[in-house]
Amino acid sequence: MMLRRRGLVFKQCFFVLLAVGLVFAGVVFFMSWKVRLSLLSDIRERSLNLAQSSANEIDQVFFEVQRTAKMLALLAADPQFSDEMLQETLKRAIRELHREREQVFGGSFAFEPYMRSPERRYCMWYVSLDGEGKVRFETAGGPDYEYFMLKWYEVPKLLEQPVWSEPYIDTGLGEIAMTTYSVPIYREDAAGERRFAGVVTIDVSLDWLRESIGKLQFNQVGYAFLMSRFGRIVSHPLPEIVMNETFFSLAPLDDRKFRELGRRMLSGEQGFARDYYPVMKTEGDSYLCYVPLSSNRWVLVLVFPSRVLFGTLNLMQWTTVGLGLAGIGLILLLVIYIPRRELRPLRQLATAAERIGAGDLQTKLPEIVSGDEIGMLGGAFVQMRQALQNYIAELQETTSAKEKIESELKIARSIQNWILPQLREIGRSGRRMDLHAELFAARSVGGDLYDFFWLNDNKLCFAIGDVAGKGVPAALFMAVTQTLHRGIASELLSSGEIVSRVNASLAQNNELMMFVTYFLGILDVATGRLEYTNAGHNPPYRLAAAGRQWRLDKLHGPPMGIGEQQYGSDVLQLSPGDCLVLYTDGVTEALNPNRDCFGEQRLRQVLAGGSHHNRPQAVINAILASVDAYAAGAEQADDITMLAIRYAGGREERADE
Repeated sequence: MMLRRRGLVFKQCFFVLLAVGLVFAGVVFFMSWKVRLSLLSDIRERSLNLAQSSANEIDQVFFEVQRTAKMLALLAADPQFSDEMLQETLKRAIRELHREREQVFGGSFAFEPYMRSPERRYCMWYVSLDGEGKVRFETAGGPDYEYFMLKWYEVPKLLEQPVWSEPYIDTGLGEIAMTTYSVPIYREDAAGERRFAGVVTIDVSLDWLRESIGKLQFNQVGYAFLMSRFGRIVSHPLPEIVMNETFFSLAPLDDRKFRELGRRMLSGEQGFARDYYPVMKTEGDSYLCYVPLSSNRWVLVLVFPSRVLFGTLNLMQWTTVGLGLAGIGLILLLVIYIPRRELRPLRQLATAAERIGAGDLQTKLPEIVSGDEIGMLGGAFVQMRQALQNYIAELQETTSAKEKIESELKIARSIQNWILPQLREIGRSGRRMDLHAELFAARSVGGDLYDFFWLNDNKLCFAIGDVAGKGVPAALFMAVTQTLHRGIASELLSSGEIVSRVNASLAQNNELMMFVTYFLGILDVATGRLEYTNAGHNPPYRLAAAGRQWRLDKLHGPPMGIGEQQYGSDVLQLSPGDCLVLYTDGVTEALNPNRDCFGEQRLRQVLAGGSHHNRPQAVINAILASVDAYAAGAEQADDITMLAIRYAGGREERADE
């Protein structure tokens, strides 16, 4: 009411004074912001130049290792080179490389089984240098060390390109931090086709990086650290985190901003960012300048504290802000003159809003007759109350519809379980097959499948699959796949022909580009002959009665549903008591609370335990128990399906023998 009684001059003075205060504050903050940006731009450019030049120096070592390894791979691909010639070449190359780059201390040739000789399954030569620089030559490989199953061998083979390994600690060489560069070897066979022949490796110590990177500073402040392409800390002033932490483990897991910064740093780009965590050996927030190494995409990071770089600027900025706030406060004290009667309708509206928020939508709103903003606010409250009443009514309808959908999903899960075969269906013609299967969907319905049925009195057809995705779409695609292979399977068709025909049906009109990894086998229970086809699925395991295990690594094509594809097949002769274990990636990719995967190695340890005695149900129960213990209550991320079959040896066998 006081402003309403005042004249136009008073009102204009009030708003002019308020505008002057806001403009003054805006100018102060704008100038401080511009000065800070200019200084930050200069720091960014100079720090990036320093980091890039340092990265180039480190790259020289790795590039020289790469050139030598690729040269050795070309020599190994030449069939004219004998074993003795290659061995001498390897010794000479490692010795000369160590002379120029003392960080290099070993290298090897590792060949595919029977590649160098039909009588030799294992052929690996390793050359290393002792503390006095003398060359040591060793041969490796055997049943206890199947090198062609190790990551440094399998990764370049699968990727068909050279690979730098993740940094690791070599316990056999005195706890040395090291990395290995692996280059695949290819040869042309008699038909002129390019075949994988083996791998050349060179081992590089990483201890030299600590001294080199430890000297890096920006403007005599801060420090530098190095991390691998997957974020592992390779060099850092804090020795306790080197090789023990990753960039992502240095901050809370739920911090999306910090994790996004890590992903940008590891994406191969160079940049400049602010870090708000004191986990990087600084007090308070700091700035990070990061550049990737060209040789192996490791990332070099410069860290310098913000308080040192911007100390003077911050002091001047806060002094200016303080003076500005004091001036604005004085101006506001001169113009604050709002009568209580003008605020009374607002207090009444606030009281009514509290009652409405408590659920009393019938509360009486104050009558406001003025046409100013307060009157508009009163009208808005009336509309808000009506909107809330309408919303509650709609929410009740939505809740009812949601309960109906949940009921339908329960029915869909029951139907999906009904589609899956029952274990009692395995009995036929008086034979006893020891078989067990389990499926646990991550949602109400899932996209995993398993199936088994007889083609004739002796031939048992079984399959397992994993549809891309989860939920109702994956469940429908799973049902279509199971229906197709049941309709197509015949004792006159090979496993590869069955899979090819099912794939052709799935790929037709597959506009959503859904696909399914799939493994199908046909077991002759009289002879133990197993014919199988793997369409991009996890390789199953064969457990022998004697306790040995093999993984059936052969893939016969990509997952089904992608496009036209003719799939082949392989034949395996099972021995009495052998057990086949099939599973989906929900087993190996099960996560614990730290988001770490269960992994293939833990699965192999469970299978090698022996307490299950190759009994299918016991095998599956042992795997489930191990996965549950590893998950430690973490939410199931993917469907889990397993199927195990024990070959009885062509005779009736009791399951409890």
